[in-house]
Amino acid sequence: MSESSTDTEESFYGSPIGGFYGSRRNSLSSGGDPWSNLPMRVIIVEKMLPWRVQRDSTTGTLKVVRGKDFDDPVMAAVTQLSKTGRYNFLWVGGLNNPGDVTKSEWETLLPTLRDEHNAIPVISDQPLWTTFCKRCLWPLMNSQMLSRKFYPVEWNAYKSANRTYAEAIASLMNPMSDVTDMIWVHNYHLILLPALLREMGVTCRIGYFIHTPWPTSEIFRVLPVRDKLVKGLLGANLVGFQTYHCCRHFLSACNRILGLDVSPTHVQYGIRAVLVSVHPVGIDPDVYLNEETYAKITKRAQEIRNKFPGVKLIVGRDRMDTLMGLPEKFRAFEHFLENYPKWEGKVKLFQICSTPVEYMGRLQQRRKTEASIDPSGIAELSSQINVLVGKINGKYSTADFSPIHYLTHDLDFIELSALYAACDACLLTPLREGMNLMSHAFVVCQKERKSPLILSEFTGSSQCLVGAMLVNPHDLSGVAKTIHSALELSEERRKTMYDFNFRFIKHNNASVWGHTFLDDLASIPLAEKLPALRAHEVISAFHNATKRVLIFGYDGTLTPIENDPTSAVLTDKVVATLKKLSADPSNCVYVVTGRDRSFVEPLLGHLPVGLGCEYSLFFRECGADQEWEHMIGSVHTDWFEEVEPILREFVERTPGASLERKEVSLTFQYRNVEPDTAAFTMMELMPLLHAIASKCAIEIVTVDKAVELRPQNLHKGTTVRHILRLHSDADFVLCIGHDKADEDMYAALHSYTEELYSGLDNGHARPDLAGSGRSHAHTHTHSHVSQRQSGSSGHGKAAGCLIQQDCSNTKCVIHHPIGRVTPRKTSRSSISKRRIRTQRASSSIHTSNTTAATPQRQQQNNNNNSNNSNNSNNDDDETLQFGDPTADDNNNNNNDDVSIENDDDDGDDGDEGEEDSAEAAS
Repeated sequence: MSESSTDTEESFYGSPIGGFYGSRRNSLSSGGDPWSNLPMRVIIVEKMLPWRVQRDSTTGTLKVVRGKDFDDPVMAAVTQLSKTGRYNFLWVGGLNNPGDVTKSEWETLLPTLRDEHNAIPVISDQPLWTTFCKRCLWPLMNSQMLSRKFYPVEWNAYKSANRTYAEAIASLMNPMSDVTDMIWVHNYHLILLPALLREMGVTCRIGYFIHTPWPTSEIFRVLPVRDKLVKGLLGANLVGFQTYHCCRHFLSACNRILGLDVSPTHVQYGIRAVLVSVHPVGIDPDVYLNEETYAKITKRAQEIRNKFPGVKLIVGRDRMDTLMGLPEKFRAFEHFLENYPKWEGKVKLFQICSTPVEYMGRLQQRRKTEASIDPSGIAELSSQINVLVGKINGKYSTADFSPIHYLTHDLDFIELSALYAACDACLLTPLREGMNLMSHAFVVCQKERKSPLILSEFTGSSQCLVGAMLVNPHDLSGVAKTIHSALELSEERRKTMYDFNFRFIKHNNASVWGHTFLDDLASIPLAEKLPALRAHEVISAFHNATKRVLIFGYDGTLTPIENDPTSAVLTDKVVATLKKLSADPSNCVYVVTGRDRSFVEPLLGHLPVGLGCEYSLFFRECGADQEWEHMIGSVHTDWFEEVEPILREFVERTPGASLERKEVSLTFQYRNVEPDTAAFTMMELMPLLHAIASKCAIEIVTVDKAVELRPQNLHKGTTVRHILRLHSDADFVLCIGHDKADEDMYAALHSYTEELYSGLDNGHARPDLAGSGRSHAHTHTHSHVSQRQSGSSGHGKAAGCLIQQDCSNTKCVIHHPIGRVTPRKTSRSSISKRRIRTQRASSSIHTSNTTAATPQRQQQNNNNNSNNSNNSNNDDDETLQFGDPTADDNNNNNNDDVSIENDDDDGDDGDEGEEDSAEAAS
């Protein structure tokens, strides 16, 4: 899509502060069955709405009219999809300012926009937003290195504008939006929008489509805010691109910039898998080919042909933009006339260069005060083109003929389509562009003549229109030769090439593009979550229990994940908290880890906590002056002799890799290895390790950027079961872990609980796992809670927490090495009284440094909560959240929610004054 298609007018800044118009709730009823036959509402978000406001020249009143972008694929797709009855579309976007509009006049337009066009205009008073988009993002997206300084004030304007749009959309959500709404965001102006919507509690499906190319990671990573832009996009469920090249570049950026695991179709972002797919955009051929319109086009085309008898006509239509390759095109045409003199006086180039409307308005305003400033380089480009056109026409013109017909304004639909239909070739030579829809329109209009298409190989369309004649716009002689070849093609060859192009355009039109994208988005299941840990239940059970067992992992739980494993040491705050917990005689505190004794002993040996090392090989009971014991008998390590030399060889030839040798296991770490190098290394290493494992009694475990080899049946679950047998009278068990290696602990807890229940079912009452505090000689009340994060932790954000009661204000503070968790005061009457089994909880840390107003989430029906885990985050109970920084991470605005503030500053540049959460927690 063209750059100007979503940015044709300056936004209307009707208020000194950002705001939006429209009701807070959509008219779609939230009652009844959410899976009824009602059409799904699709909220389309663009920088500019496809309508314009203009003043009637006769009456002087304002009216809403369709924009000039008749080839807008989004509007074409919506027009066709609306006829199916499957979707109701709601538009959200900016609106142009026609000038001198009073507030009362503007307010009279709002009902027209809402009722007749189903559109809600967004007012964003951020002129520097457009500056950042045009001068920074637009060149970068088109693979141009930054040639100007990065200005934080422009970036802040970009963030502010995105937040204004997010607030407008969040206000439209209702309790059933998860199943009734989808959000479809377009283009690079709103890259931060998906993540902001997640912060505001929006949990419905979000799709994002990039109409521009996506640059290689080597180019994109020069932008100082590269990580924030990528994270913004990953708030979506589906990210769509024009071509496979762009899709591959984005996946590379996720891998190289954020260190995420990627596949050809997905990005693993915390506990969510973001779908990345290719959806080539198209046009609506029926707009050109319907009987009435096509008759007008054909008639006007014949009139144009009659004016130029015996002359070959070439057409080109480009924006006045430095990336459109206009100077290169004119030089190549001059080269063509010089090298092929037989065409002199027999070929005419119609070149249309439309100057963006919003640029002309800004330029006129700037000339009053800053005559020397040309923010987009358009004035200089225009001057350069005028010189080239004058030079060529001056050299090759005659009294009744000029080789170039140069237009600086666009034509209306019929006139432009007729020009397409009348020409013998189309010449489009952008230096870089996404899907060039002008080439599609040319092919459709050439139904009769079947003239060839000459297209730059640096456009997205070049990968789709296989019948086009591809050129390198920088190769002037190559372009000239291709023009000559195109004009001399045989009729049979022209028909063959045309049929290839037309078939693709016909079958991949705007309707198919919109349909496939929305179908892919609708097919993505809503985020499935394990039940969130209910803080008030845990705290209540903790204080009512007579004997408590607290089990913690080490890496990623008590410490953040570090690139250097030896740097993962406990902070003084965590040590003090462990010491305080251990001092309570009712608590039995354990740390279970895969680390070896030589690492754990200096850090935790002086504390009266129990220790389990090397996946249950060694165990030390909690309390003072306890000795180490072997949990398992003799363990063979003969396989070290075969495996260790191989791993050391890979360490030596892989920069950043390391080998951790423990008493009975080996770990190959590649957290510091460049992503591409790591991928190739693992492709070579893993088959060798599997070959060895097939003949030795060892297993291979892949964890976060590491591969561990250890004896079979050696895991943390053995230690957990041993701890539970030692403390069978415990009436409270809390287990907190981090990654895949901790799944064995949860499995052991689950197995132990099932065994306990099976025994209690024989004539005994089942225990109240909400933590009633009542225990008898043969009845144990257990509240087993497994707190974990699925997937990668990134920066140690899956760390566990330690519970400490703050009696002064009836709030509990969950101490965390990264941040703090502060539950709000809750009403006792709001706490549901129900019996629960062992909970395995997984949720997310909120890492945003900004506080957004979140729409109130209503309590979901308990039956829905048990039948569909997607709705578990809507429970009105207090929740503790850990892990993924984006997955529905702000479902925490209920009266009983827990808010989390993160010390790890993952916010935006220039955000200062963040409170130190560790000090606040203490």
